[in-house]
Amino acid sequence: MGRGLARRWVWLSATSFEGAPDRRLEGIVSLRTRLWGGPTSPVSMGYLWSTDGERTDFTISSVNGAVTSRPVPGGIAIESMRLGGPRHRVVATWGDAIPNDIGEGIVQTMHGNLVIDGHRAVPGTVGLEARAWPTVAALAAMPANR
Repeated sequence: MGRGLARRWVWLSATSFEGAPDRRLEGIVSLRTRLWGGPTSPVSMGYLWSTDGERTDFTISSVNGAVTSRPVPGGIAIESMRLGGPRHRVVATWGDAIPNDIGEGIVQTMHGNLVIDGHRAVPGTVGLEARAWPTVAALAAMPANR
């Protein structure tokens, strides 16, 4: 197997939060890839970037902290712990709209739900994309009138 897409990942982005209009978030977790066609990375990679408009926090797994993830009903829970920095808790779910299956096992939506450290993202401002995440296959197979 040569160069290609990572076998598994979850990407998320949120651009507006209730009561905190300057807050932003982006991250990718559980990424396992074959760098430059070589062997698959031995550990999951990931990052979480967030800002409140004044302070920015950027955690990169195995570089300056850890970003871990686990499946939850309808989505993912993420913990970010930067060495000497803050800890963030994120929960992202697919939301009410059925995610789009864009092929090669990739499912995405721009209508997800997301909460970081108790701050809820404004509906319609959350992007969530996954490939080979445990809750993805079941969601993508749901009938359109769920």
